[in-house]
Amino acid sequence: MGCGAICEEFYLPAFRRHRDILDQLVLVDNNEQRLSIIKTNFGVKKGFQDYHEILGEVDGVIVATPHSSHSRIAIDFLREGAHVLCEKPLAITASDAKDMIMQAERFGVTLSVNNVYRLYPSFRKVKELILDGSVGEVRSITYLHGHHFSWPTVSGFYFGNQSRKGVLLDQGAHALDAICWWVGCRPDLISCQTDSYGGPEAQVSLKFRHGSFVGEAMLSWLTPLLNRYEIDCERACISGGTEDWGHLTVRFGSAKPRELYVDGASDPDRVLREKVVDNFLDVIRGNADPLVPASEVVDSIQLIEESYAAAERFEMPWCDNVD
Repeated sequence: MGCGAICEEFYLPAFRRHRDILDQLVLVDNNEQRLSIIKTNFGVKKGFQDYHEILGEVDGVIVATPHSSHSRIAIDFLREGAHVLCEKPLAITASDAKDMIMQAERFGVTLSVNNVYRLYPSFRKVKELILDGSVGEVRSITYLHGHHFSWPTVSGFYFGNQSRKGVLLDQGAHALDAICWWVGCRPDLISCQTDSYGGPEAQVSLKFRHGSFVGEAMLSWLTPLLNRYEIDCERACISGGTEDWGHLTVRFGSAKPRELYVDGASDPDRVLREKVVDNFLDVIRGNADPLVPASEVVDSIQLIEESYAAAERFEMPWCDNVD
């Protein structure tokens, strides 16, 4: 579902390894020209502009459409007994996410989400260190991630009339999910500031707390940030790059930092997309559980929703004080 950049750059290259599946694959996109190009480039035989034509005819669906349509499309297929893998964010609101999960349970199929950072060996190592108690209780987290927006969006929905939400919904679906997953809970929001004047925000700063744990996240579509996380715990400090596949640093007290290389894949992007696609095919066949079940990301979706509801605009005198 959806023949945009994520379909072209992530999913279909992985499907090329499964010739038998390519022969059965169905592409759906309401843009006839785009649909034709992708079918030709990847050798897919079947394509439709309206997904209603294939409801009840497929075993599994990857929903890679604009964010606002995820829940509606997923529910339509779940009700017809199809397994669904949804691109992040799973849904715009926590209530939509819970409805999707309920429909999957009701009709006996799986609903998973492609929150790929959970599959990074470095991020998994962070989870392991916190879970096994070797670093002690988490005291604070700082998460900084920013780039000039460069995703080759085909539909342009990020900045169109389809959404008034920006970097928080997009990159926050990774960043805040990682934080909730690492600490095993949804922290309480303290504050949210954005640069929005009513449209999609390009910069956001969040502060949150859970018990003695405090945290801050800064995300940007406008400028490069440090693109690092730092987790201060009772006995150690864990740090790493937000885009680092297999490396992180752990420092116990005043000891010399330990560099941990947990995976040395030469092409992590290929490993990642093949892992996701292979798992979903096994899920459809009944041979595996989803890598990231939808139920596990509800906390982060709710935190994002709460952040939008509480958001205030940064002070920007260079804009506000212009006559």
